[in-house]
Amino acid sequence: MIQLVRSRVRVPSAWALALCALFACSKPAKHVAEAGVTPSASPVGDEPDASTRPTATSSPPTASSSATAQQAPSAGPDAPASPQLELRTGASPYDWRLDARGLPAVSTDGRRVAVLLRDHDGMRGFPNGALVILDVDRDKVVSKTPLLSSDELAKALTPPQLAALEAKVRARLARAEVLVAAVTWTKSAAAEHVWDADAGAFSLPDVAGVAARLVGERLRLTDATTSRVLLDQDARPWQLPEIPLGPGLTPCAFSPEVAALAVDRARRVAFVLVAQTVTRGGDTCDAPVAPHAFRLAP
Repeated sequence: MIQLVRSRVRVPSAWALALCALFACSKPAKHVAEAGVTPSASPVGDEPDASTRPTATSSPPTASSSATAQQAPSAGPDAPASPQLELRTGASPYDWRLDARGLPAVSTDGRRVAVLLRDHDGMRGFPNGALVILDVDRDKVVSKTPLLSSDELAKALTPPQLAALEAKVRARLARAEVLVAAVTWTKSAAAEHVWDADAGAFSLPDVAGVAARLVGERLRLTDATTSRVLLDQDARPWQLPEIPLGPGLTPCAFSPEVAALAVDRARRVAFVLVAQTVTRGGDTCDAPVAPHAFRLAP
């Protein structure tokens, strides 16, 4: 299972995007960019530590609790791996976490990829997520199971409201557990793009000997050693139109980029997270990341 996030753009400041795209255990990466060309999405790991979040102004203490949807054994890239979802709660919305472990994963028959799709929640930073399953050969989302939204967590300000929401979320996690338990998953190699301060741009490492490059209107995945093309995909649908903001305001403009890559060479499966860099419009612009799954050439 792979975690994903839908993100909003922020101009230069010290903050971390809680995108949670591919790694279940890595720390969030900080993204700092110059105004005018600001990264909108890149995959990182867990939610930020509580010490980096705003402090809740009024929330009486409640007992902290956690529950795991399904235990996932520690395994190599080609070993079976059961997706594991974990909800942690606390005295305030800022104490809540929704995590996924044992990621990424591809079904053993190579037909499905499962991801945890998250929304970026701005400076508020509340956890959220939906379990998404993609069909590899059709590059299509075949299932989406909402687990927790930032807005519903923002409205739960009292202990009874938080308790009621926790019960709802645990019921959703139970349904998601049934869904993922019907499929046998395997862990695959993955990487996220990282900010290169010297180059002033993001770079994406090769994954399992596969390089991903989004140039112009084409996405190409190639063998990093032989340069043989494994995927040549039309990327024009990923170019978003400008979004007007109102009279006298600069419209939002975007440029797509590959924010994360996961590869299962044995099953010829690649997962690509397409994010949007804001090229005009600044902090008010909002664009989703898009999960895609592809079949690689033999």
